[in-house]
Parts: sequence; C-alpha cells; structure tokens
Amino acid sequence: MIRNKWLSIFAGVLAIAAACFLGIALYIFMNPGSVSENGAAGNQADANANVTAQAAAGADVTVVGENDAGAGANTEAEVIADGEKAADDGSVPSEDVPAIPILQVENVHEEGDNGGCTMDYSRVSLGNGTETVFPELAGSLAAYSDEQIAGVREMYDYLLPVAGEIDRWLSVYMGLSLARADERMLSMHYDYSEYTGGAHGYYWDGGATFDTATGARLALGDICTDMGELARIVASILYAEDASRFSVSEAEMVQNIAANEVSPDNVDSWFCTPEGLHIFFPPYSISYYAAGEPDVVVRYVDYPHIFNESYVAATNSYVTYDPPQSTFSRFDYDNDGTMNSVRIFSQYLQGEGSAVTHQNFTIYLDEVAALEQQTAEYRAAYTYRIKSDGRSLFVVETENVDGTDTTYTYDITSGTAVLTGSVNGGVYVGTVNETGQSVVYQSSEPDGILFGGEAVTRWKVSAEGMLTE
Repeated sequence: MIRNKWLSIFAGVLAIAAACFLGIALYIFMNPGSVSENGAAGNQADANANVTAQAAAGADVTVVGENDAGAGANTEAEVIADGEKAADDGSVPSEDVPAIPILQVENVHEEGDNGGCTMDYSRVSLGNGTETVFPELAGSLAAYSDEQIAGVREMYDYLLPVAGEIDRWLSVYMGLSLARADERMLSMHYDYSEYTGGAHGYYWDGGATFDTATGARLALGDICTDMGELARIVASILYAEDASRFSVSEAEMVQNIAANEVSPDNVDSWFCTPEGLHIFFPPYSISYYAAGEPDVVVRYVDYPHIFNESYVAATNSYVTYDPPQSTFSRFDYDNDGTMNSVRIFSQYLQGEGSAVTHQNFTIYLDEVAALEQQTAEYRAAYTYRIKSDGRSLFVVETENVDGTDTTYTYDITSGTAVLTGSVNGGVYVGTVNETGQSVVYQSSEPDGILFGGEAVTRWKVSAEGMLTE
C-alpha cells in the first residue's frame, strides 16, 4: 500500500514537471524576442567574463555592441574568436572590411592616333570589401561614374576630328577624388576642364554626394535646412575675402546665388568634407573669368543651425585628400576657429609637358614659406590633411622617378611645419574608422590604391604625429 502511494506521488510530480516544461517551451515559442533581450541584458557580466577567459587563453577576441551603461543603453555583448565577425545573414566577413565605404579611383588616359586630342577621366567604385557592405551605394556610384564617363567620351569624340582640322592640341578632363566618407555620407570632389580651341580653356569644380546607407544622391536641400540663410552666409564670406571681384552689391549677390548655386535641388556645384560644406562658383557665374572660380567653405561648427544633423560629420578627427589640381587647401590648422591656407610648391628639375620632374618642395602656411623639404627626384606630389585629437597634420606623398613613393608627415598645429617622420610607400586616405580614430590605407604597390588597387595595411596617427601601423 505504501509502495503504491509513493508511485502515485512520483507520477504526480512527473506530470507537474512535464506541464511546466511544456508551458515554458510554449512561452519561448510565442515570445522569442523578450527572452533573448532579457538574457543578453542579464548575462553581460558572464559575457565579459568569457571574453576575459578567452583572451587570457590567447584567443583573438572582440566584444561587439558593448556600450556605456545608461538609460536605454544596449549592453548586449557577443564573443567572437579568431578575428571573425558574424553577419546578420550568418556569413562571416573578413575583419579587414572597414565599417566605412572605401573609394577606389582608377585614372584613365586616352589620346587620338594623331596625338592632337587627349581624354582623361576617373572611374570610381567601392573597394576593399565595402562594396558588399554598402551594395546600394556601390550601385549608385557605378551608375554615376558611367554617366560622367559617357559625357567625357562624347566630348572627346567631338573634339577628335576638330583637332585635326584646326591643328591644335585639344583636351577634355574629368577627375574625381574623395572628399568625405563615413557612416553618413560619401562625398566626392568633381574637377572638370576642357580646351576646345578658343582663346582659353574652360573649367569648373563641383561634387557628387550620396547617402551611405541608401545610396541616394543627395541635393543641397538634403544637407541644409535654410537656403535663404545659407545664401546670406555664402555671400558674406565671399565679400569678406575679396569684395573687389564683384560688380554687384552683397545684397544683390545674395539674390543671384539663391536663384542658382544655393538652391535646394542643386546636386553638382558643391561637396562635403569632414569640416563643412564646400560650394564652388564656375568662371563667369558671379564674376569675370580672370577672377577664377570663387569658392566658399561653410563649416558645421560655425553655422550648426542651417545643417541637417543627419549629415553633419560625427567626429572632429578626420583625413582629407587634396586633389592634385588644387592650388591650396583651407584648413583651420591652429584651431582658432578661422580657416587658414596650406599648400606646397614643387621645385622644377627638368623635362617638359608630362615628362616634367621635380626635386624638393616648399610648404606654405598662409602663403608664408614654412619649410623646404629635400627629396629624391619625383614626378608628382599628393597632399592630405589630418585632424587627430586637435592635432593638425599635413601629409605629402611623392611619386618618385625610380618607381617608389615616399610619404612625409608634418605637424602644423602651431603655425610652423615640423617634420615628424617619413615612410617608404604611398598612402590612401579612407577617413576615420568606427572608433573615430584617423586611419590611412597604404597600398602594396606604389600608387596602387589611387588607381584601383586594394588597401592592405592600416596606418594610424601615433602620439608623436607619425603614421604608424
């Protein structure tokens, strides 16, 4: 009798346990998200302990999504070993793929059989694996690049027979270079020039800017929220720099540019840098040809009320590439809130035309010679500007005659140019990485990345102001 009693009790316990198990299983099936979230939040310490344990064991461990504690903060941690990062689709992309778009530029040169006409253009695309991270942006860039190249080729096909008829060297050029690339936008500087046989050639600058996530081409109205105020700001900067260039009053200029360049649907005559909005005015548009191409930089920090916060640069540390055609760069290198100028002057050595070579260059800060650098013989020089935790660096890369590159880094924060060091090899600037640290990318071959190669080494700005791995 006692034995049957205990059997009955045991059977009852089993029935209750089975019912509880089925209830829990049904709850998990109906509410998978809540269990995952609560479990992640409740096990943060366990995840960190696992990270510590694996790191101590020598594993390559990364913690993803670990943010500072606070109201509503996401404290989910994921332990990843062997340098692999799990993607949403379950795949494991390479850890070398940056979290920002990396722009590759391929420069192409063609000329007619008679040598009387040349065509140069840039083809752009995403590289270093980021074309799979940002597929919409990659598609938009490809379509834009094809459209621009088609326009250049159309002009070239028109000029080819004309060059033979008038016996003049004609040309068309379209260059694209990186101005800003981060998780919010990718913006490029567009540089166009042509000579069709007249008294002088014609040229203009502009840009193309895309939303990083959606790949959509952005118009000026997407970046700025107050076109009227932007027109007034641009006019005031233009007249403060040199009012003698203009034949109309500042008030009239505001009306003129508001109806043309500073309009919400403008997608061409501007681009964005990490510092701010750069607007160009082609020759003849607001002044005479000899006045050149007036341009203005409207900084985010100076006029935050007119910018869409979604597209303001997220960090004050950045790297910017200066196109070879630029005469100087505007750069607040001394951090006093006003824009300065920085440029180099390459000393001519020998040769003519495309065969010209140089040796040594001088750095000019606000048009004052600051330093002369002794160099090997080189064909071309490229410059970069870096802001890193308040430090201003100026980087010069020389394309040497012997097939190598040399990169010189200067600290110009104090208004003087101090050489912090040099490295063998060329560099390519992506921008800042996801942690806000300035990163440059070095190619495995001289100039490889600028002409379509792949970035293989990451360089950072050291405490001494030097580019280091």
